[in-house]
Amino acid sequence: MTDAATNVLKVPAELYRLRFGRFLEDFVFTWALIAAAWLVAAKFKMWWVWVPAVLIVGVQLNSLSNLLHDAVHWRVHPSRRFNDNLARWFLAAPLLLPLSVIRTSHLTHHRLLGDAADPDIMYYGNRAKATRLGFVAFLLMLFSGLQFLRVGLKLLFGLRKKAAAAVSTWDGPEGPVPADRSSLRLDVAAVVIAQLAIAALLWALTGYWWAYGVLWLLPAISILVGLNSLRTFCEHIEMTLDDGRPLPRLYTTLSMRMERHVIAPMNMNYHGEHHLQVAVPYYNLPKLREFYRENCPAMPYATRRSYLGTLRDYWRALPLKERNG
Repeated sequence: MTDAATNVLKVPAELYRLRFGRFLEDFVFTWALIAAAWLVAAKFKMWWVWVPAVLIVGVQLNSLSNLLHDAVHWRVHPSRRFNDNLARWFLAAPLLLPLSVIRTSHLTHHRLLGDAADPDIMYYGNRAKATRLGFVAFLLMLFSGLQFLRVGLKLLFGLRKKAAAAVSTWDGPEGPVPADRSSLRLDVAAVVIAQLAIAALLWALTGYWWAYGVLWLLPAISILVGLNSLRTFCEHIEMTLDDGRPLPRLYTTLSMRMERHVIAPMNMNYHGEHHLQVAVPYYNLPKLREFYRENCPAMPYATRRSYLGTLRDYWRALPLKERNG
């Protein structure tokens, strides 16, 4: 799908251009909202203040995750060293993610979309979600913290080695790029240092040693993981039972503003466009969609109206049936 689209159409060079200032605006604004939630919670130590603070932090962590997504594709800054240092210490490590591990996992997802070896197949493979009971169990796992444990163990114990051979190059506008060689030890050390720093800061702000668990770890392992996994599900799920045959698996979601802000911030709803042109930074994805609409009569990906609508349609399609033909 990607090759067909890119061979027929030459995407304007300006859509690949990186604007670090634009990224920095979103980066600073997202961290500012997190800091504001912390400060309000520190001043008003009441449960009815802390609950909204947890929700706000969780949603903003999802925004940080999507900024990290661009850094994983080296789309933050022209200097790869600067890109990776910023991503390692201020995006991946706060989110409990070793940069080299998440990069290998995500680039493998791009190369093996729909394949049983895709690390993200757990989100959109629908054999275990083919009944309403299975689907409810899947949703509960996403937001309960169990999915965090499942993914964390998979990433840290073997995924990197298994997937490394599949990520030999990445075709950006500059041409093929060598596989990621970041030091796993440095990335893990960054995670530990970042978590200790956040824990110390929250203890100092609130006076509670357990504030880290409530105002950071809880929203990270429940809200962030849940929203990110739910988005991945909606952008790649099919409404018929997986049977090993190829499926489209690629959807852009035309979502309303509030839904986008919560589930797919930083233009992540333009997911079909992203998979076709991974070198286009997130702030140019709406322009890329317009380019395809104007120049490609048969869009190389499908469109859905909303994430909640996709969940509703999937629920109505349960139990899933085998495909005809």
